[in-house]
Amino acid sequence: MRILPLFFFVACDTSEPVDTGDSPDSGDTGETAETGDTDETGETGETDDTGETGETGDTGETGDTGDTGDTGERLGFDRFVDVTTAWSGDASCVGTVWEAPETVCQVDESVSGAVLDFQTLDGVAEASWEAWFGNDATAAADTSGTADSSGNFSGTFPACEPITVATSTPPAWEESVPTYEVNRVFEWGKLGAIQGDLSSFSVATSKLVPGLLGVSWDETTGIVTGAVLGCDGEAMGGAQLYPNAPSGPGTTDVFYFSANTLPASHSAQPSTNGSNGLFVGLNVPPGHYAMEAWGWDGAALSMLGSSEVEVFAGSVTIANVYVGHEDGIVYPDSCFMPCDEID
Repeated sequence: MRILPLFFFVACDTSEPVDTGDSPDSGDTGETAETGDTDETGETGETDDTGETGETGDTGETGDTGDTGDTGERLGFDRFVDVTTAWSGDASCVGTVWEAPETVCQVDESVSGAVLDFQTLDGVAEASWEAWFGNDATAAADTSGTADSSGNFSGTFPACEPITVATSTPPAWEESVPTYEVNRVFEWGKLGAIQGDLSSFSVATSKLVPGLLGVSWDETTGIVTGAVLGCDGEAMGGAQLYPNAPSGPGTTDVFYFSANTLPASHSAQPSTNGSNGLFVGLNVPPGHYAMEAWGWDGAALSMLGSSEVEVFAGSVTIANVYVGHEDGIVYPDSCFMPCDEID
C-alpha cells in the first residue's frame, strides 16, 4: 500500500528559528566531503563495497540491503550517518527477493482525483500536472493536463508500473513550487478506473520548513522529503538518511521530524522518529540520488532500504524509503492478483 508522507505544522511563532545545534547554514554545509577522489564512488544504483544495491528499474529481484559494516566509498558518509542506537520498527523483510507484479495487471486505466496541498490537503485550483511513464522526469512527459477550479483532475495512467508525476502552478501566482512524486505506483482497478490524488508543495511550506530550522533554501538546489517505512508499512525510528550520488551529497543537509511532526535540529532529533519516520533534505544539488536509510543493528551499521530520486532546482521531490527495497518502488496488493480472472 502506498503511503504519502503527509505532515502537518501547528501554528507557531517563527520569528525565532529553532536552534539547529550543530546544523550548518545554507552557505556552509559543515564538513563537506572531499571531491578530489571520486573514481570509486560507484554509481547511484550500484555502489562499491557495500553489497549489491541492484539496478534502479529491476524490482523483481532486489539485492540484500542488510549488508553491514563496510560503508564503501560513500563521500561524506560520516556527516550523515553516525547512529549507534538500534532502530525501532519492522525490518524483517530486509534481504527479501520481491515478486514481480502480474503483467496482466499492467494496463492503462483512468485515474481521477485532486491535486492537493501537501500540508493543508486543500485542492490546488488550476494546477498543471505531468507524468512520466518511464519514471524518468529528465525525459519528455508522456501525458499532462490541468486541474479544474477545485483542483480536480483526471487522466490515463498505467497500473502497477512505477511512474513519476509532477504538479505546478505559474511562478507569477507564488502559490506552489514544482513538486515531483517519484516511484508512484497506481493500483489495478477492476473496472479500469481508480481514485488517486497528486501532491503540491506550497511556496509558504517551502519557506516554513527551512525557516523553522534556521536554514535558508538556495533555490538553485532542491528539497527531498518523505518517510522511512518498515516492512509493515509503519514508521521506522532510528534511521538516518544518506544522499548517495557519484559526486557526493554536496550542500545537502538532512533533518528529521519530532513526534509532533515539526522539523527539529540535529541535536534534538538525530534520526527518524518512530511515530512518523519523516525526514527532509534541504539544499540538495540537482541530480540523481539513492536516498539510503541506514540503521544500527546493535553491532554494526546496516542499510535498511533506498529510494532512487531525481532532484531539480527550485523544486520539491517526494520519495518514501521502504525497508527491504532498494529503489523505493512498492507495488499494491492488487498488482499481484490474476487480474484477468477476477469476476
